[in-house]
Amino acid sequence: MPAHKRRYDLSLETGSPNTQVQGKKSSTLLIFLWVFGFPFSDGSVRTQNRYTMKYLKIENGESTISIPVAESYHDCITLIRSDNYRLTGKKESIFKMWVRAHRSPGTFGYTFWLRLCSYKGILYPFFRFKLQLSSRKWGIQLYPSTRIGYGLYIGHGIGLVVNPTTVIGNNVNLSQFTTIGSNKSHAATIGNNVYVGPSVCIVEDVHIGDNATIGAGAVVTRDVPPDTTAAGVPAKVIRNSGHPEYVGRRWTWEE
Repeated sequence: MPAHKRRYDLSLETGSPNTQVQGKKSSTLLIFLWVFGFPFSDGSVRTQNRYTMKYLKIENGESTISIPVAESYHDCITLIRSDNYRLTGKKESIFKMWVRAHRSPGTFGYTFWLRLCSYKGILYPFFRFKLQLSSRKWGIQLYPSTRIGYGLYIGHGIGLVVNPTTVIGNNVNLSQFTTIGSNKSHAATIGNNVYVGPSVCIVEDVHIGDNATIGAGAVVTRDVPPDTTAAGVPAKVIRNSGHPEYVGRRWTWEE
């Protein structure tokens, strides 16, 4: 092969599927180092000072949900760290979380790209592309416009469909084959520290109170009071207390 062409065909001669995958991961890492190793795209600079997250207050029956609003990539990383904490119980570095996102692509990996899409910075098109790839592969439809609190935990990333008008509070567990939908104007509002079991269907604008538990296979068509357990078709309260042990490693924050 001529020397002037060899450099263009080198990847075809020596590249393997494994090498190509590693190359894609390396390019993603380089982008992360560029974004988070230098001043943020919104003009803020990394310092030792504490960042203040803004919150959106949403009424949920007698309680109020504080939904964090990402206004920089630093805010996105805070949200990712809260999701990672629900999984590991540790506050890890960006690099470790990036590695875990590739090792668990259908669970934490999905929320990883989802959180990065919550801020429309310079790399939003790339992050949205990565999210769409993950969505198609794992059958998860959870959109960046959905209002989601800290510490989202997806137990098994397959068959999860969430209407974008849904409000998901802080430290919420979502299980596989769950649908949260609406044929009208607004979907459900889910409070803090809520466990949603597998194959659950939550219909229309219902309110699920804080610390509630929704049993597997339930069809929720009415409000679920806080600190209760609901199950059945249609779902009814079967216990006047929740299961706090189902929602472990809860993320805490100060407003």
